[in-house]
Amino acid sequence: MRRIGHGCRKLEPHWLVALVPAARYSSPLFGFETGVPTIIFVHPGGTREAHADAVGRTVMDCAVDNGVRGIGAQCGGGCTCSTCHGFVDEAWFARVGGPVGDEADILEFTPGRRATSRLTCQIVIRDDLDGLVVHVPPPE
Repeated sequence: MRRIGHGCRKLEPHWLVALVPAARYSSPLFGFETGVPTIIFVHPGGTREAHADAVGRTVMDCAVDNGVRGIGAQCGGGCTCSTCHGFVDEAWFARVGGPVGDEADILEFTPGRRATSRLTCQIVIRDDLDGLVVHVPPPE
């Protein structure tokens, strides 16, 4: 919420993001602008697929909702497994950042781990991640 006028508050309708098609939009009526960034998934064979999702959701949510093969979610995004493991493209890794805490601990024991490995359930989609490239690990 933000303050308007003399102490009045205006509710930011974040629920509206889910109702709007995958494109940039703004609404002077509600006083906000939010993007719907695109995430590009690259499969081991080089095939690419791009999907848009709302700011605030995770890369894992985007992958699961769009049926991206190779990105699972056995724990539902609880950072307790590694079924949503992916490789952030090197060009994007500095912007996304490396794993910390529990995620770093889980990745230590993840087969096929690389320097740019992340659990996609821990990558929150932001406007500045529009065009993010995530490589799907090869099947074990």
